Amino acid sequence: MGFAAANLGAFLVTKVFGKMATVNSSNQTLVTKMNPPDNSEKVVATGIFLYAGTIECDLRIVLSPIRYGSGDDEDEPDIAHDSVGDTYYVQYGSTTQRGIFNAGGGAYPSLEEARAAAESAQGIGSTVRWHLG
Repeated sequence: MGFAAANLGAFLVTKVFGKMATVNSSNQTLVTKMNPPDNSEKVVATGIFLYAGTIECDLRIVLSPIRYGSGDDEDEPDIAHDSVGDTYYVQYGSTTQRGIFNAGGGAYPSLEEARAAAESAQGIGSTVRWHLG
């Protein structure tokens, strides 16, 4: 799953990855309740991206010991249910308030894959700059 900061479209609120989230018309999942990371989660990378080419926004990757499931009983069990295992989540900062992370995209098995996903995100990937991690 990816995230397109410049193309958010219409949203449907749903429960994804064990947290409240929105899903846009392209079926991209954007986790919205993520401040601060849970006690079991650790921020492993921080950086910035430019929204609309001019607005500097925060970016982080969080390591969680849980891969959150969709919670949808119609999904395959390995997708529907939470599972134990290190998982990296990309979280995007608000375009209006620094330090607030209100969108995210994807669950990745490695830090490298999470960074690559952020760096290739439609509309913002080329503007990503890392500070830590």
